[in-house]
Amino acid sequence: VIRGLDRVVTQLINAETGQRGYLLTGEDNFLQPYQGAIDDAKAAIADVKKLTMDHNSQQLSLNQLQEIVVLRLSLLQKLIIKKQRGQQATAEELQEGKKHMDQARAIIAAMVDRENQLLSERTAQMNRFAGYTPALIVIAALLSIILTVISFARVSSDFERTTQLQLALQEKDQQISRRINLIQEVAGKVSSGDYSVRVSETDSQDTLGNLALSLNQMAHSLETSFNSLADKEWLQAGIASLNEQMLGEYEMPVLTRNIIEYVADYTGSQVGAFYISDADASLKFIRGFAFDESKGKNSFNIGEGLVGQAASGRKLMRINNVQPDQLLVSHATGQILPKCIVAIPLLHERKVMGVLELASIREYNANEIA
Repeated sequence: VIRGLDRVVTQLINAETGQRGYLLTGEDNFLQPYQGAIDDAKAAIADVKKLTMDHNSQQLSLNQLQEIVVLRLSLLQKLIIKKQRGQQATAEELQEGKKHMDQARAIIAAMVDRENQLLSERTAQMNRFAGYTPALIVIAALLSIILTVISFARVSSDFERTTQLQLALQEKDQQISRRINLIQEVAGKVSSGDYSVRVSETDSQDTLGNLALSLNQMAHSLETSFNSLADKEWLQAGIASLNEQMLGEYEMPVLTRNIIEYVADYTGSQVGAFYISDADASLKFIRGFAFDESKGKNSFNIGEGLVGQAASGRKLMRINNVQPDQLLVSHATGQILPKCIVAIPLLHERKVMGVLELASIREYNANEIA
């Protein structure tokens, strides 16, 4: 600000010097300092105004200074014009110019005093602050250390949590990938016709767990449906083939042989016997399949033994725990105890026409019993 005010004074002096040289000599080259001083003085005042925008007293003084500078420059211009016309400046005009300069110097001096006072106040304030600076630096350093320790602890904690979370996400991603591959593998087998496969991991209460459970339910439903269809197809094919074995006019021994051999082979039985109802209400042995007739009975009364019970109750009779004295399956190297014996009554119009007895070294399944 002080340098700007000095610029204003300097430019006024330069303008006055150039004007006096022209008035004394009449030569135009003396006007060059005058012409440059006008613009520089106005620019210096504008710069000082920007620097003192926060100081009202300085702004008021600058407005006064600007008016005086305009008056002084106008008077200088007036005297130059008179010289160009061949007229001489009067003593009053020169006195008025001196008055303007004195006023400008007074205003500038007052402004400089204010700036010096403001500078002193600011210097004293800075000195006070400078006295607090070491303590503030120590406090700031301690705060910085505390903040650094806190930040480091927080960053370490966040890093550890992030690492654990990343590991957990990686493990979860691996589990999801493995479960998806397992579900995809099971779905592929189901689509190729293997309905017995199941997804083992169905305990997770999430989307993949629900999907695996739904896939298992679908596979179970398909397995049940296709097994039922296969069982019905197996049964219908057996009935159709049995009907073919019975077509034609055969004597009883031949017909019963065809029946017992086919049924025993179709059901996987190792032993079979065919009994026909006789007129005396007994069941006569007529044909066997791998049956040792020397060790078996040739007839049963209704209600006697497994065969008689089947005829009496008009329902299938079954023995799972076969005793050694009941029946043995003979083969080339010895004899085997069967696991299951069934007696099936043959009914026609609710009348027992005979009984078919079969034995196997394994348990009969539901489809074979049907």
